[in-house]
Amino acid sequence: MKLLNKITSAARQKFRIIGENGERIDFFLTFMPTQSAWMFNVSWDDFSLNGAVLTLSPNCLRGFKNNIPFGLACVSDDSIEPSFVDDFSTGRVRLFLLNAEDVQTVEESLFLP
Repeated sequence: MKLLNKITSAARQKFRIIGENGERIDFFLTFMPTQSAWMFNVSWDDFSLNGAVLTLSPNCLRGFKNNIPFGLACVSDDSIEPSFVDDFSTGRVRLFLLNAEDVQTVEESLFLP
């Protein structure tokens, strides 16, 4: 797992992550104050997901595990969903890029076959 530690309290953020195998993954985070929620877009190769709500999850991209070689874990210390603009800058909520092995470990340890 790779901690995405450059996320600030800016309401709109765009960044590129380089995966373990050289994948160039583009992320775009948007804080929606009227909904008290973070939304995200992610794109890699010919895969694109837009307007997803960021929720606490061992793999936010689980539904696409057969299409992409990575995942995205969202965790918090207090089990409260990402709902504040400073969630990442304070460290209350953390995002992790999962490699293919991490995704497989999450599947085997948390979900039934």
